[in-house]
Amino acid sequence: MFIQVGSKRRHWATDPYSIWHIHAPRDPYLHHRPGRLATQVLQGPGKVLLPLPLEVIAYILLHVPYPNLKFFYDNLPAGDSLRLVIASKLYENVHYGQYDPNDQSRYHISISELVGLARGEIKALIRSLSFHGYQNDAFLSFCIRYPVFVSQIPQIEFDGTQEYLRSYASNVPLDNMFKLRFVEADDLDMHLIPPNLKEVFLNFNDLSPPVFKRWPSKLRTLEIRDCESVLDIELPAGLELLACFDSGELWRQFPPGLKKLKLVSNVDTFLNDFTFPDQLTDLTFDSDDFEDPDIVLLQWPTSLKRLDLSNNAITSLVGVSLPRCLEVLRLEFCQIYTLENVNLPSLLKQLYLKGNPLSTMDNVKLPNLRILDISANPNSNSENIESLSKVQFPSLLEKLVAEDQPVSDWSSTLLPTGLKVLLIQTSEHPLSLTFPPTLEVLHLKFPESSDSSIFDLKLPTTLYLLEVKNGISKRIPWNLPYLKDMTMVNLTGNVLIPDTVKTLSLESQDWSLFRNLKVPYGVEKLKVSCLLKEYPDTVVDLDIENFDTHGDVQMPLQLRSLRVNTCDFTGPIPEENLKLPKTLQRLEGDVAACLAESVNWKYKIS
Repeated sequence: MFIQVGSKRRHWATDPYSIWHIHAPRDPYLHHRPGRLATQVLQGPGKVLLPLPLEVIAYILLHVPYPNLKFFYDNLPAGDSLRLVIASKLYENVHYGQYDPNDQSRYHISISELVGLARGEIKALIRSLSFHGYQNDAFLSFCIRYPVFVSQIPQIEFDGTQEYLRSYASNVPLDNMFKLRFVEADDLDMHLIPPNLKEVFLNFNDLSPPVFKRWPSKLRTLEIRDCESVLDIELPAGLELLACFDSGELWRQFPPGLKKLKLVSNVDTFLNDFTFPDQLTDLTFDSDDFEDPDIVLLQWPTSLKRLDLSNNAITSLVGVSLPRCLEVLRLEFCQIYTLENVNLPSLLKQLYLKGNPLSTMDNVKLPNLRILDISANPNSNSENIESLSKVQFPSLLEKLVAEDQPVSDWSSTLLPTGLKVLLIQTSEHPLSLTFPPTLEVLHLKFPESSDSSIFDLKLPTTLYLLEVKNGISKRIPWNLPYLKDMTMVNLTGNVLIPDTVKTLSLESQDWSLFRNLKVPYGVEKLKVSCLLKEYPDTVVDLDIENFDTHGDVQMPLQLRSLRVNTCDFTGPIPEENLKLPKTLQRLEGDVAACLAESVNWKYKIS
């Protein structure tokens, strides 16, 4: 087996020696980037490499996005051995339901593909299947027709209504269903609970539940929302993760093996009354009523490693004895104004303080953190941090987030040389800014109406994600060979997009920015502020603001998700102006409701 990466033209061929020619753009998923095995596999365009075992190809395919896998699968000859390898990866973990472009953990499968798998026409095995069940749709018809096939899938996840699950259970055994989510659980029939259930998510819509007892012995995760009182819900002895949101009276004791406890926006806020299990490692307590005296008096579990007390009325950590083994501490959107004289645990690795009225970080003793977030609350009038030049950041710090903080001395602030992620705003001249040499992610915000030229920035070549807000751009090549994700907001001028970019977002009221814009072949996710003349066929997720209803454009051939909005809504965009491809699975925006519905739920039994 050989791999060739060549020009932007796509051509597929085979020969008796199973040579696979891929004429496609260079791909950061497959090309070299720090930490990628692909460094040793794909060397550049136009090169034919040594034969590779199918096992190596299978490993490489783990880093290829599902739309690309589907394209490869559809275009390879039926007898090619590589097609079988691709099918095994493509259909291993699948989801049936409305397409979600943000969920790339599973392949969004169609009914026709499910039928092909059930009939053996597609040579692959599904190991995990998730589906939405809210109405008697094509998927239920498929299950009725192929119950044995569905029952042999090792893991099933269900999200829907009791009525749907009852219809499903009358045709297919529930033995392989391990994850269950009910949106209306106030009258839940415990007979519908699968015997091997491991995770369950229940929403009671502000009603009291019936008595829930005798849960399956394998249940490890329980999440409850909007429940008037949870006291009638028996907690399984083997429970490891418990989450309760927006509910009333809570339990006072928990199963001894509980490891993660999340209590958010509940009426019952007396945390000091609770008895915590000795093995608890994760605790989230989010409530406006939790104040300084509560946190000072609280006896923390000694095993606690992650603590989240965000959105509480905490003003100070002075005198608080935090768990010694704590590694992650979240105190976002509290009322903490200083960290001076605060004893942070020596083992702490991550500290999140976004949204607190911090005015300085001087004289703060920071442990050897890996992540620090001191972002300001953009909706608050409180004082913010204006200087960081006196701060001694931990030498092992990898991520620093200081968004919306008006720091005026970044040019004289000493940042750790090993910093990988930096999110800041600045009013300094771009030429005065220096960045750590191995930085990989940079978010940089200049003042509005800034005349700063982004090409005066001395950017490290290691960047693979870049976001710049406000400033002037020029059509000059970038020296960013690994850049994969690029966002430009409120820029003026022209911009040249590197060929390596996969995710591109351009938001600007300067229409000249888009007039001669060339989107590289290889971009998969694209957001623009106006209609472009053309789009590369590699785009699978497209978001267009200010769509010209009189425009006429050919959409990308492999498009999966489309969102379109007009500048001044005078009615839905005519369907003939959109020219939707058959591959589209999700449509949103200023379009006719019937058209969106026909796209979002278009799969039929076949």
